[in-house]
Amino acid sequence: MTKYLLLACGVLTLLLGGAGWLLKQSWASNARLEGVVADRDAVIRQKNEDADLSAHIIGQQQIALSALDEKTNAALAQVYREPTSTTCAQSPAMRAATRSLRQLFDDDRQPPAGRQPAAAVH
Repeated sequence: MTKYLLLACGVLTLLLGGAGWLLKQSWASNARLEGVVADRDAVIRQKNEDADLSAHIIGQQQIALSALDEKTNAALAQVYREPTSTTCAQSPAMRAATRSLRQLFDDDRQPPAGRQPAAAVH
């Protein structure tokens, strides 16, 4: 009877050892999967942040374009209001066009940030 009891204890030990080894492998696999899921979540989070930033930038560009469109339409309205004549450069329409273009682009001119004049070459 002790022979069967020892054999049963040995089999039980092997079964428990195998179950422990399988449990350890399961935990290791779970840890790898958690790493993969964390990486995937980081990519998705970055994609969403980039989409939000792009939407913000596009909104700012649309505001800037609408402001430029208003300025341009005002300048065009000045040009179209003036009477036309055959003398191009001295015509009121041409003077209004050049004046409005100067106003349109001279208001927005600012010196480039951080640039220095080129050094003289000797």
